[in-house]
Amino acid sequence: MEPHPEFIIAGFTGDTADYWGSNPIKLHSEYLGLPVIALAILGVGDRRRRLVWWMLGIGGLFLLIALGASTPFYHLWWAVMPYVKKTRAPGMVFFIVAFCTAMFAAFGVDRLERRESAAAKHARAWLIAAGAIALLGLVGVFGQLAQSMAPVEIWPQRLAVAIARGSFIRLSALMGAVALAGVALLAWGG
Repeated sequence: MEPHPEFIIAGFTGDTADYWGSNPIKLHSEYLGLPVIALAILGVGDRRRRLVWWMLGIGGLFLLIALGASTPFYHLWWAVMPYVKKTRAPGMVFFIVAFCTAMFAAFGVDRLERRESAAAKHARAWLIAAGAIALLGLVGVFGQLAQSMAPVEIWPQRLAVAIARGSFIRLSALMGAVALAGVALLAWGG
């Protein structure tokens, strides 16, 4: 699994019918969503420090594993850990990262409900990020990124699929930015 905007843009690499990425058998998505990631960042500051550190450690470890050969860590993991050489798809462990992110998002919602001042402080950054992502999405930067990431040296036809996904990627980035701005406004008003 290569790191890519699929974390924040739904359908960036396509779905079963029009997938353009490098994995020939792709039946899952690494999409987390902008509002969830924003709430997870807020949730990292939760008062349950011991649990937060454990979940950060577990989530960070499995993110490094899920990124596979895209990071130097995986080569060390591959060499040191027993039976890892028998595994095929390290990206499949991303569900653990998604679980940790969901827990942190729940902690973030809890902080919003308690009307902590940190939530309002994060709201400004979330609004700026939402505006930047909306602008980049509308201009087509994410669609161009998809085209540049398409593995044309392996499957030349994937570039045409990535080009065809451009309008969907544009819409998805805009919807994610609007959802992030909505969460920011809720935090600001709270």
